Amino acid sequence: MKRLSLFLLSFFVPLLVFGSVKPSLTLSTNVPYQGDVVKVTLRNAEIKSATFKKKPITLFPLDGALVAFLPISGTEIPGAYTLKTTFTNGSLATRTIWVKSRKFARVSLGIPTGSTLTPATLIAQLQKEKIELDNVVKTKTEEVYFESKFQSPLSIKENIASPFGEIRKTGSSIIRHWGIDYKAPKGTDVSSISGGIVAKSYLDTTYGNTIIINHGQGVFSLYMHLDERLKNEGDTVSKGEIIGRVGNTGYSFGPHLHLSLKINGVSVDPQKFIGLMK
Repeated sequence: MKRLSLFLLSFFVPLLVFGSVKPSLTLSTNVPYQGDVVKVTLRNAEIKSATFKKKPITLFPLDGALVAFLPISGTEIPGAYTLKTTFTNGSLATRTIWVKSRKFARVSLGIPTGSTLTPATLIAQLQKEKIELDNVVKTKTEEVYFESKFQSPLSIKENIASPFGEIRKTGSSIIRHWGIDYKAPKGTDVSSISGGIVAKSYLDTTYGNTIIINHGQGVFSLYMHLDERLKNEGDTVSKGEIIGRVGNTGYSFGPHLHLSLKINGVSVDPQKFIGLMK
């Protein structure tokens, strides 16, 4: 009971009083699940430094406040982690963030009919392509290209075929699905979830036609298995702008859009992030 009281106190008391200055440090939640994002918002204060899990984090200006996104990996070990913020006046604020375990779906997934892939070659290709993707999304620009609100990549009613974090057994290997598959008719418009710059637009053996958008401050969205790519590397896009069409290219069992979201290189649940930023 004592631990619960401390827990509630740390979450529901956002005001920290230091003399005549009243900084407001709030969290979107302090009980995230694996794959969630915690949005940190600081008002009425100048910050000297901030750390989460003893690692430096960056707060950036957004809508008249300082904001940071704390991505919680789908494999994060459940437990208590500390957010520590030091203000320029020397005052210190801490928050405890309690990561909770998330139950992920499990499926058996083979190789599409007619494909020349085998489970072994699929794993090898995924490992190679992960390195290439990581090289793209590790770049963190200080600029904020995204709007304060995000939107769904599809204008039609969303039909989730495969959820975030799905555990897929292919042959003797386990593949984690760090994104969401939206089932949709081939040719359906795919829109950017927010403003950004196209970091890469290419055809990949496994992911098919792929577009990666840099939204700034370490936020990237990835759109895969497209039938058409309507944007090229370096193009500027706005929220809701059509960037491609739903397809069935690459390692795919039917027309769908795979949407991934990475923040500071960490894959998070895109649907939950979009919900957080609506």
